[in-house]
Order: sequence, then structure tokens, then C-alpha cells
Amino acid sequence: MIKKTSLYKLISTLLYLTTYIIASINIYFGFILMILFILYSSITYKYKNILNKNVIIFISINFFVVFIGLIMSIVNDSSSKDILRDVINTIFPSISLIYGYIFFSKYKIDHIYNTIVQGGLAIAFYQLFNFIKDPTLFLQSLRYIRIDNDASNFLLPTLAVLVVLFLRRYSEKKYFNFIIILILSASIILSLSRTNYIIFMLISLFLLIVRPKNTFVLKNFFGVILLLAIGFTILPAHIRNEIFGKMIHSITEVKGTGIWDFQEINSNWRGYENYLIKQQLSNTSLLNQLFGFGFGERLQLGVSISLAGSIYTAIPQTHSEYYYFLFKTGILGLTLIIIMHIYLLKFSRNIMDSVSRHFAISLSIIIAVEAVVVRGFFNSEAGFLCLSILGGLMSINSVPIKYERIKNETS
Repeated sequence: MIKKTSLYKLISTLLYLTTYIIASINIYFGFILMILFILYSSITYKYKNILNKNVIIFISINFFVVFIGLIMSIVNDSSSKDILRDVINTIFPSISLIYGYIFFSKYKIDHIYNTIVQGGLAIAFYQLFNFIKDPTLFLQSLRYIRIDNDASNFLLPTLAVLVVLFLRRYSEKKYFNFIIILILSASIILSLSRTNYIIFMLISLFLLIVRPKNTFVLKNFFGVILLLAIGFTILPAHIRNEIFGKMIHSITEVKGTGIWDFQEINSNWRGYENYLIKQQLSNTSLLNQLFGFGFGERLQLGVSISLAGSIYTAIPQTHSEYYYFLFKTGILGLTLIIIMHIYLLKFSRNIMDSVSRHFAISLSIIIAVEAVVVRGFFNSEAGFLCLSILGGLMSINSVPIKYERIKNETS
């Protein structure tokens, strides 16, 4: 018979995974779901010290960025629909942090790690099932596979394998941990995502340096590296070459060569976005340079280009978090975004428990790296995942939250 506590934890994991998937698929639905959960928790429970100072400072900085974007949107007379979209995107990090803070506040730290591993396994099995169901996927182009395998961009399996390898064994039985690592590693390979590959190697290197090294860690780490190398090698040549080319191209993609013909724009789209923002800011007033063009402003492309099946001459968002906020909120807004990153890293370094500290630093590094190419904080998948977990770590590693049901109050 399942214990009541275990059942609650299972339901909790399913609820978190559901929110994660919904947010990853559609940021607005995920945003609404988190708001409803926060409101429900606020109404159902009477909280004391609901948010510690770390959360409040982070939210305050975030909302100051929103304030700048809104003021400049009035100055530049942007459309209300575009303004609302930018507001939701900008406050998404704070909502994710609060969600994780409240969601994990009633549990011990082990529940966070178990939720990550169980969620990672669920997504891994889904990915494996996709390829078992249709092996001909391997004959398709990388772009087609990534579109068909809608879980390919998910960071959770990568995070889960890092947890089991370096931070917290899921089971006392070594062979069971090995099976989990094997399944999660297969998921990383089949994600065909250079971002997942790079993050795994980068965070593994960091954790290898800072974490105690024992036989379990070293044997399984090099085993995973060998497995990833073999898995990458046996991928069809056209997929392997395309992924390898994208990894090599990662640096130049965000910079470009400076000769912006149509072929260069297509090859280095992220770099072209950044180039346009720098050009537009260099030819504008000091006011716009300091405070940006405001929420709702679209970046004029100078060309007509097909994106996701539609033709655009201007775009509402860019890939780089840093350039996005430089454009929308200027130098001041970008400075505040950088301060938000630094503050998360500062909080992470101050956690007393070494496991939680190293994990929190890892999450802060992931967000900062992803900010260069996929909007970091404001990415509905990785942003939600990292910030909600950081919120949980803030909650559990701070003064315990006391709460009680309002309906049980006597006064």
C-alpha cells in the first residue's frame, strides 16, 4: 500500500512536470498556470515570511526592468498586444522563482532532486519511444527530427543525469543508478541538441572540479562520456555532420562576418539580430541608448524573411537575452539584467549545504550561458526549470516557512 506522504510527493512531481511541459510548449499557458497556483497557495495558506530577502531583491530588480520598458513604450507609442507580450516575458523569471519557492517549501531537499530525476526519466522514455516507434526518423534531416521529436530541446534529462552523477544518488543500489544514468544519457544523445551537449560538458567540468571525487563519480562519468561518444559516432553521418557543424559554428553564429548578404543572414541569424540592434542604437538619441525603445517595439530587419513559415520584415523578440533587453530597455535595463544574473550567483555561493550550493551555481551558469543564444532567464523551458529549482533551493535553505490552513484558524 502506498504511503500517504509518498502519494503526495508523486502528485507533486506530476504537477511540477505538467507545469514544466506546458510552460515549455507555450509560455503564456505556463504563466497562467503558475499565477493560478500562486494565488491558490496564497488564499489557501496563511504564510509567514513567505518570501525571503533574496527572492524580494531579485523580484524588485526584475520589476524595475519592467518599469523602464513600460515607460519607454508610452514614449514610443507601441501596440498594446506587443507590450503585453513583452511584459509577460519579462516578469516570467520572477513568477518562475516564486512558483518554485512556494511549490517546494513544504518538502525536504531530497524531493527537489527526486523530482528532477523522475521528470528527466519521464521525458527520456518519451524520447526513446519516439525513435522506437519510428526508426525512419534517423533518415530525416536534423530540422525535421527536432520538429517531430517535440521533447528534443528539454534540458531536464541533462540536469537529471548531472544530479545522479555528481550530487545525489537516486538509489542505494549502484546498478539501479547505473541504469538511470544509461537511460538519461541515451536521451541526451537522442535530443540531437548542441545546447544539451555543451551544457552537459560545461557543468560536468565545473562539478568535477568542485565536488568530491570518488570511484562512483569517476567511473560513471567516464562511462557516460564513452557512451555519448559511441552514441554520437553511430548516428547517421548526415545528422552527425550537421550537429558537429552547428557546434563549430556556435561562436561565429552570434557574431557573423560583417558582410550581411542574404546567405550570411541565413547562416548567422543570431548575429544579424545583434548587428541590427547595435546599428539601431548607434543611430538613435541618448534617451533611447540609455532606456531603450520600450516594450512592444519591433526590430526592423531591413529584408523580408521567412521565419517558422511566415514572412517577417520586423520581429518582436531576439534570441539573445542581453541584446533583447539592450534594445527594449537600453543600457540601464541591460545593466539590471546582468545584476540579476550576478545576484543569483551570489545567492548560490552563500548556500551552506555544499551539494545545494554547487547545484545552484550550476543552474546560474546554465542560465547565463543560455542567455547568449536562447534568452536564458526568459526562455520558457530552461528559464522555468532553472529558476523554479533555484526558488526551491532558496526556500529550503532559508528560514523554514510556517503555514497553516485558514479554515483551521480559530480567530
